[in-house]
Amino acid sequence: GSAKLAYRPINSLLVRATGGTSFRAPNLRELFLRAQTGFLSVFDPCLLPESAIDQFTNDYNPALDDRDPRVLENCRATGVEPTTAHNDGFNFYTVEIAAGGALDLREETSESVTAGFAWEQPFTNAFDLTIGASFYRIEIENTIIEPSAQFVVNDCYYSQTGNSAFCTRITREDVTSAGTGPLISFVDRGFINRDSETVRGLDLNLAFDWEFTVFDLPFQLGVDVNTHRLIERSTLFVGDDGTPDFNEFQREWYFPEYRGTANARLDYDRWRISWTMRYLAAGLEWDGAVDGLGDIHASTGWGSSTCLGPPEDYLCRDYADAPDYMLHSASIWYSGDTWVAGGGVGNLFDKAPPEIQEFATTIKNVPIGAGYDLQGRTWFLSVRLRLFEGQ
Repeated sequence: GSAKLAYRPINSLLVRATGGTSFRAPNLRELFLRAQTGFLSVFDPCLLPESAIDQFTNDYNPALDDRDPRVLENCRATGVEPTTAHNDGFNFYTVEIAAGGALDLREETSESVTAGFAWEQPFTNAFDLTIGASFYRIEIENTIIEPSAQFVVNDCYYSQTGNSAFCTRITREDVTSAGTGPLISFVDRGFINRDSETVRGLDLNLAFDWEFTVFDLPFQLGVDVNTHRLIERSTLFVGDDGTPDFNEFQREWYFPEYRGTANARLDYDRWRISWTMRYLAAGLEWDGAVDGLGDIHASTGWGSSTCLGPPEDYLCRDYADAPDYMLHSASIWYSGDTWVAGGGVGNLFDKAPPEIQEFATTIKNVPIGAGYDLQGRTWFLSVRLRLFEGQ
C-alpha cells in the first residue's frame, strides 16, 4: 500500500511526502525448482598461487605471495592453511555446483519513504526559477537472491569482517594422497534470503528560464540542473549463528556519492545552442580489497609489481580509486515547420576515462558500466521529420 501527502503553506511552496510498503511471496521457481547440479570453474584464493612458489626450491616463499592478508586470515578461520594448501599452482579448478529452490524462503517486504519540496520564486516576472529537493529511503527485507558460485566463494574469503554467512555453503574435501588440497568440492548457490538491503539518497533539481533582448533581438536562456547524493547503499546478511555480515557500497565504483547533469540552452527564433555537463564523483576501491604499501619482495607483507622498495626505490600499492570525472557536450539545432536538424559533439574535450588496477570488471583498466565514456570525442548529425503535423 501507499499514501501521499501534499501541503502548500504558501502559494510558491509545495511540501510533499509519500510512504509505501510492498510484499512479494517467493514464486514457484524460487520455491520448487528441482535441485540440479553441474560443474563450473571457480577461483580459490585459499590455495597457493603459482607466483608464490619458488621456482628453484618449489617451496612456498612468503615474499612472493601478494594475496591480501585479510584473505589469508579468512581462509584460516574456515580451517584452510593458505600457506600450505595447494593445487600445484592452479587456483582455478572445476567444482560441483548445486542450485535449486528452497522451501524455507521468506517473503520479501519493503518500506519506502520520500519527503521533499518544490519552490517557485514569486518575487519577479523577469525570470522563472524552480527549486526542488527530495529525500528518499528504501529498505527491502529478505530479498530473494540466487548468488553465483564465485560470489559465494568471494564473499566468504574476501569478507572484511571474517564472518560471511556464505562460508557454510562451501564444502571442502580432505587433502589428497598426493598432498594437494583441501580443494572445494561443493558450492551451494541455491536461492537464499538477504536479510536487508538499504538505499538512502537526496535529489536536488533546479530549473531557470529567462527571456531577454539584445539589440532588440529576443533570446531565451534556460538552465536545468539535476543532482543526486547517495547517502547509503548497503546489504546485510545474518549468519545462522546470528553474526552479521554488513557491506556498505556508497562511494565505491558504480555507487558514487555525488552525480549530476547540467544543461544550458540559448534560443533565438528557430535556433537553439545547448551545452551539457555530466559529473561523477570519485569511485573508491572496495575496502576489503585495498592493498597496503609494499614492494615486489612483499617485505611489508604486501606485494606490488611496480616498486622495488627501499633503499633504492619506494614502497607503493596497486591503485584502484577512480577520481572525479566530468564530461562536456555541445550542440546546435534548427527547427523548421515540419523538421528539426542539428549536430554537435559529445565529450567535447576528449576526456579520457580514469584508469585503475586491472580487474575482471575492467576494460583496459577502466571500470565497465560505471558511467565512464569509452569512446572519446564523437560527432553527430541528426534530422527529424514531423509528419502529419496538426492532423
